Amino acid sequence: MTDSDWWLARRVDVGEPALLASGMRVLAEALMSAEADELCGASFGRRSPDRKDHRNGHRTVTWDSGLHRIKLRAPKLRKSAYEPAWLESGLKGGRLIAAASAAALVNAPDADDIRDLVDSLGAGVASGEHLAVVASALRTYAEEFHRRETGPEPAFPTLVVARSVSRDNDRVLITAGVGEEGERRVLGITAVEDQRSFFEDLKARGLTGVETISAPPGEVLNDAQQAWPEAMVRLVPDAPDPLLKSVPIGAADRPAPAPAPEPVPATPQPVAAVTKPRISVPRVRVRIPRPLVLIGIGAALSVLLVMLRLPDGMATLYAGSLLVALLAFGVAARWTMKPRSANVAATAAPGESPTPPETVPQAGPAAPAEVTASLADLGVTWAEETPVSEGWVSRLTARVPRKLLIGGVAGVWVLLLAGGAKILLTPNDYSGSGGSATVVKITAGSSLTEIGETLRRGGVVASVDAFVDAADGPKGKVLHPGSYRLRKQLPAADAMGLLLDPKNKIQSRVTVPEGLRLDETLALLARKTKIPLADFRAVAAHPEQLRLPPYAAGTLEGFLFPATYDIEPGATAHSLLDAMVIKFRQVAAGIGLPKSPRARDTVVLASLAQAEGGRDSDYPKIARVIDNRLTEHKRLELDTTVLYAQGRRTLHVTENDTKVASPYNTYRVAGLPAGPIANPGLPALRAAMKPAHGDWLWFVATDPKHRITRFTDSEDEFLSFRDELNRNLRGDD
Repeated sequence: MTDSDWWLARRVDVGEPALLASGMRVLAEALMSAEADELCGASFGRRSPDRKDHRNGHRTVTWDSGLHRIKLRAPKLRKSAYEPAWLESGLKGGRLIAAASAAALVNAPDADDIRDLVDSLGAGVASGEHLAVVASALRTYAEEFHRRETGPEPAFPTLVVARSVSRDNDRVLITAGVGEEGERRVLGITAVEDQRSFFEDLKARGLTGVETISAPPGEVLNDAQQAWPEAMVRLVPDAPDPLLKSVPIGAADRPAPAPAPEPVPATPQPVAAVTKPRISVPRVRVRIPRPLVLIGIGAALSVLLVMLRLPDGMATLYAGSLLVALLAFGVAARWTMKPRSANVAATAAPGESPTPPETVPQAGPAAPAEVTASLADLGVTWAEETPVSEGWVSRLTARVPRKLLIGGVAGVWVLLLAGGAKILLTPNDYSGSGGSATVVKITAGSSLTEIGETLRRGGVVASVDAFVDAADGPKGKVLHPGSYRLRKQLPAADAMGLLLDPKNKIQSRVTVPEGLRLDETLALLARKTKIPLADFRAVAAHPEQLRLPPYAAGTLEGFLFPATYDIEPGATAHSLLDAMVIKFRQVAAGIGLPKSPRARDTVVLASLAQAEGGRDSDYPKIARVIDNRLTEHKRLELDTTVLYAQGRRTLHVTENDTKVASPYNTYRVAGLPAGPIANPGLPALRAAMKPAHGDWLWFVATDPKHRITRFTDSEDEFLSFRDELNRNLRGDD
């Protein structure tokens, strides 16, 4: 960060605070996104190469940059916590981000600029690709600023121009407009030598109605005045930076009307009467320092918040104690004020001559006589001079030194406030063993704060902060999603303990094995969940209601991912099937399947490998055999496709079976079958994505009982393998 960048950031913040805050938000969110990508080694929605972590949405955080409090969308990670340290660096990080955001409005940043910023912040972004993405986001923010119009509404009658001393040997101009109500907006920023063309560009972008120009003396002011000759020039005395000295400029800065001429005093005439002198009593102003005002407001708010959190009796006692201490402090402070007295000169009213108290007729005009009187002489006393009635206050203050009295009372008041602050800072929590039973559901990917909010809404814990404090530690990282039996109005620590106890989790699990067909999967789910099979079939009949990927082409077969699923209370056939489809999409995205131009064919190939193979190690070879036969335009002739067409499962396939008319029968149709014939698992999908290397054209499961499959590129050897299979099948019979 250079001094000139910080110079510009300060002026942008004065001219239009929202503009600087917007740039800081864009840059901070881009940095967090890049840092999170590098932390998990993958972009949003993708797993890391080692499958240990991936991006999992966003959470809203409030960043106190020291300049603005900005709400940011911070990335969440599935497995690990992401808390950027530079976001907690306060004013240092805020100044660096602000300076970089402002500098982008002058010079388009590149990856090297972002690298310098990352090094200064200590952020974890090293990839050139990520640095370029951050720079691109910042350039987009700057381009949007330079494209926005300056007119015709709102009108900015006052124009304020500031110029930097130097920025990389370039001159930087920033111009802000001030509206009638004091609203401010940065109209333009540039690094050019020709100010006049800059001002002409502002006019071309719609800036009209300029009445007053505030600028530093010299060529900048001259060029601005030439651009708006009708405007009134306003110089700022001894202020080389009018943007900081003059914003906002209001009506008070306009020339005042010429004062009316003073009336000519009349010649005093002799008066034969005694006139009572005019007495001017000085007005007493009590100025309270601004810090004391802010402290008082803060104390009042703290007291209010503490009272809201305390039980009724404790709140009354606390408020009463504060009131007594405050009254005692006021009495002590009043008693220690020194009495004041004053002598006030009697003066004539404006425009009149002083009149003496008594005059004697004379031949000529009498010279005015000055009369002086004290307030005491006229019976006027200050409030401090009013005697205090004798009582316990007088007797007490007569024996106690003033400083000691004030210090003691103030100390008691501070202690009461400190006690209230401790109560205020302690998270609100329940006590006791809890109330009635309740069920709370924790969704996958929830943060501790989100879980705490769920528990608070359910009436389990009193506050989110209390739960986060109780969960702050290693135990807080092993919470699992699901539904839990809890009790209402529990202490946060007890609620955390119940969540960690597996006995309190309401769970029913169903495991769907790999390779099941659609109808087999529906029957299994109905049997395990007690949900009617008709419900599952009704949902399967309308697959468009599920979140299938586009390449599924409306087919549910092959896209119900086999895995173990938790059955939550209230689950439906639709929610379970949709969860299986979503699981398939997550797994497919992790291996890059959606990016493949043959994504659907890949799923079909994976289902064939899943149905034909006996072991995970066989799937890549089977995928290679299928790919080789398709390349040589040979029919696949797979028994599993015949059995799928017939709706049967058996190891015995006859020649008549191979003649069944079906788009799935690969003995009769060329190429792949019409769609998937089973729901493949992850190993089969990976094999279809990346088949093994080999020249095989045939394979035979020679020993189905022991899951032995042999591969060959020789037809004679294939026939030998098939005879071996038939012998094993006869032996089993």
